[in-house]
Amino acid sequence: GGKAELVNRNRLVRSYKGITGFKVGSTKASGECAAVCARRGDMTVCTVILGVRDEDSLFEQAKALTDKAFDAYEVYTPEVPAEALADAEISHGEARTCPVGIPGMSPVIIPKGAYHSVKCRYERSGKLTAPVEVNTPVGNIVFSLDDKEMISADICTSEAVDEVNLGFCLKRILLNVLNF
Repeated sequence: GGKAELVNRNRLVRSYKGITGFKVGSTKASGECAAVCARRGDMTVCTVILGVRDEDSLFEQAKALTDKAFDAYEVYTPEVPAEALADAEISHGEARTCPVGIPGMSPVIIPKGAYHSVKCRYERSGKLTAPVEVNTPVGNIVFSLDDKEMISADICTSEAVDEVNLGFCLKRILLNVLNF
């Protein structure tokens, strides 16, 4: 009926750009504590502050730590070389090649400006022999920064390829005779 008012004491909820979540708590033993989540662009940061003496310091430290994370880090989406994603060659299959992909590879957080130092290496196996199932590994790709591995993933087939059989061969011959 308009007689009650809900007040949020978490000042960052109203004043911090990109805030998506905020939880505070305190006890005598632990002091003031907070967990803050904020999003800017495609990057989400979660900071945790423990054992601060008062609420004012808590909000200041939460803001400063979250700002520092956004200023110091960025999202890096791996740039996969075209050769690593070349179709896999298939022997004894209904198709001669099969498209490939890298299932489950996602962006990572790196220090700002470090994307120039990211190195990529990959290995691909030779021809596959049919039948080939979806997600059959055909190689591996690794992204590293300063000789530290950040991402390692399998390069896998994106489609299944059945083995050539008599029915497929007869159908192919018939289509060739009829010029289809």
